[in-house]
Amino acid sequence: MIAHAGMRENTVQREPKSVRYTIFGKALFTFLLILILVIGFMVVQRVAEVKKANAQHTLSNPTSK
Repeated sequence: MIAHAGMRENTVQREPKSVRYTIFGKALFTFLLILILVIGFMVVQRVAEVKKANAQHTLSNPTSK
């Protein structure tokens, strides 16, 4: 088995790598990743602000029964 695997490794050529990342592709990927992280952070901050405002509104206006 080992001999057969070694023979195949030496005789069968591998396909060339079809995906090549250029500097522009890497820059675009980095930009999109940073953009997604910033938008996510902004959404989390906004949700926290809304929750805080709702809590303050609830405390300042108690319901009367």
